[in-house]
Amino acid sequence: MNRRMIWQVGAAVLLAVLFGVDRFVLNAATDEKLAAPISRPKPISTETLGPAAGATGTMAFLAPLSDFSEVWTRPIFTPSRQSAPNVARPFPPIQTNIATDQPPPFRIKGVALGPDGGAVLIALDSGTTGRYYLNDTIEDWTIEKIETDNITVSRGISRWLLPVNTLQ
Repeated sequence: MNRRMIWQVGAAVLLAVLFGVDRFVLNAATDEKLAAPISRPKPISTETLGPAAGATGTMAFLAPLSDFSEVWTRPIFTPSRQSAPNVARPFPPIQTNIATDQPPPFRIKGVALGPDGGAVLIALDSGTTGRYYLNDTIEDWTIEKIETDNITVSRGISRWLLPVNTLQ
């Protein structure tokens, strides 16, 4: 046990001892189930509210619970209280403009997937290798999608699906 826990246990024991003394020594003759407070509040009376409070005649402070029977009989969950169901909306059609012209002038060396889309290791024809992320541009080609074994790049309406480790 660390020092803080020892202090907390000590405070709990002290409060328990004080409660026991108050309950069993100082107020041993009372029939109450709890320790008596220092000064007992006066019970709320159901006598008339005076004209200063805006009441006339005899009126109870609160109406009896039997007057609220509709609260117990009214259902909580009804179809009128439920939110509208979620309606499935169709996605717009995906344009698959796969171009038939020349592929991009680079090779995909590796792919690493992550929470922000991932990263791609690309070898350019100039001999340099670089790390590129989703929506990065390489020689006018934009990386649109990164998957475990391929990436999708686009330029204008041309779109290519390039596999990892392709030889050109």
